[in-house]
Amino acid sequence: MVFGSMSFAQSFYGIVAWWGINVDNSKQNQNNRILVVDDDPLILFNTEKLLEKQGYWVEHADSGERALHKLNEIPFDLVLTDLVMEKVDGMDVLTFAKERHPDIMVIMLTGFADMKTAYNAIRLGADDFMLKPAESEEIFFRVKRCLENQELKKKVNLRTMELETLNKQLKKDITQRKRAETKLQKANKDLSDSLTKLKYAQDKLIQSEKLASLGGMVSGIVHEINTPIGIGITASTFIKQLISKVEKNLEDGMVDASSLSKFLKKTHEAAGMIHSNLGRAGNLLGNFKQVSVDQVSEKPRKILVDEYIHEVIASLIVELKHSPHRILVNCPQNLIFDSRPGALAQIITNFVMNAMNHAFEGMDKNGEIVFDISADETTLYLICRDNGKGMGKEEVKQIFDPFYTTKREQGGTGLGLYVVYNLVTKALSGSIECKSSPGKGTEFKIKVPLNGWDA
Repeated sequence: MVFGSMSFAQSFYGIVAWWGINVDNSKQNQNNRILVVDDDPLILFNTEKLLEKQGYWVEHADSGERALHKLNEIPFDLVLTDLVMEKVDGMDVLTFAKERHPDIMVIMLTGFADMKTAYNAIRLGADDFMLKPAESEEIFFRVKRCLENQELKKKVNLRTMELETLNKQLKKDITQRKRAETKLQKANKDLSDSLTKLKYAQDKLIQSEKLASLGGMVSGIVHEINTPIGIGITASTFIKQLISKVEKNLEDGMVDASSLSKFLKKTHEAAGMIHSNLGRAGNLLGNFKQVSVDQVSEKPRKILVDEYIHEVIASLIVELKHSPHRILVNCPQNLIFDSRPGALAQIITNFVMNAMNHAFEGMDKNGEIVFDISADETTLYLICRDNGKGMGKEEVKQIFDPFYTTKREQGGTGLGLYVVYNLVTKALSGSIECKSSPGKGTEFKIKVPLNGWDA
């Protein structure tokens, strides 16, 4: 005896047919997982064997407790459970199964034809209801129908999701199209002066982005300068304490050659710390000063580029003398650059030190930095490339940002390439771009006016 299940199934099939989903009962999936629950061993055994003969994957549980345990471990498609069992009954199994697996199908079996019991089971989510003992044909029919309904529900849900996605995309496309039409109408209306406005907007955008990044420089300056100064103050305080101790020992007549030697050694170490950290602070201040390249005032001077670059590289001999890597310069010997040579020197220096500190990290030998310089009638082209470890896309995006560094813990300031960017774009009125990928090195391309004083 079934309460309400056929009318529901018929209605559901009607809805599915309206949506355009073809129902093919002959293609039922015989690999569905079914859990049979009954405290009657004979019914449990017979039901399991009947379903296995139909090709279903069947598990059994001889109590409600074991059914809950199996439902917690295995994703079943359908549960065929007895209603009346000790401790954990069929209603408990039904409730747990629906909470654990909302899409699971549950068929209730009972030996009592009770409408109230059937109503409660359906209300709690049961998909069908049978009286025991049920005939084999009825069990096959109910199980088959429940699994078909489950599959149809999945198809309906999938089609609904697809239509909702298409609907959202359609609304989005319509909105974007309306926006595009509005922009096009405005562009046509302002066609006479659009190019001028665009150029003005681009210049303002670049200025605003750089000014926004400068806002982050203030905290960076304080942090970078405070570190070496703090170390210097600590070291000077330590020297002061040593002097006080020696003075006291001297008054007490306790100064000997050994204690004096220790005092001199510690004082020398502390003084060295002060010297190196104040030097670092001085270098940092120098870098910060370079950031304001628009305030640089330098007399015009013509230089032979090839000769000048070799002089700049030679000035780095102290930093490079222990390096196994090499620097190559490819430049016409008669190429003359009439602009700010100091800016060019700073660019070359920063490129070299950046490669030594970052590109060749972990490379013991065969590192190579190559400068390719050429020019036409109006423009100087400078390409700096290395065969180092390269960078990912995210690193390349931030490479010219102030204080962006991967070596903060090792004293890196993140100002080197930011200084280069400002020197190229402001001091020399040029442009710069960076290309890199992991394991394939890095390449910087610079274009600046050959005669910078006319820029």
